[in-house]
Amino acid sequence: MSAVKQMRNEVKKYIDSADEKVVKMVHAMLEVDAEDIHKQMVMEERASYLKGEGKSFSWDEVKDMADTKKFKLSASQFKLVEQEKEKHLKGKSKSYSWPEAKEIIRGKRKL
Repeated sequence: MSAVKQMRNEVKKYIDSADEKVVKMVHAMLEVDAEDIHKQMVMEERASYLKGEGKSFSWDEVKDMADTKKFKLSASQFKLVEQEKEKHLKGKSKSYSWPEAKEIIRGKRKL
């Protein structure tokens, strides 16, 4: 068993018996890590977009894909969408208008 796998197993055991303060602290650390990963993914996609790499779609193409169910998300993409939805519903995320989103993508506005 790898050292990391062993640490994960130990953490799982500890968390079950940890007091509320420790659980909240660990939860907060994991949320920050997840936000950092999400921000990194967004910045990587932005870099590809600015280089003209990758696939992008017009709004009409996106609507068509949604209507005909041609648009498929991987399990990890779907999980990310669900996590973002939950954060949004709890008021823990920022929503942007389309003009604001375009400014972020083009590097004219910071996240």
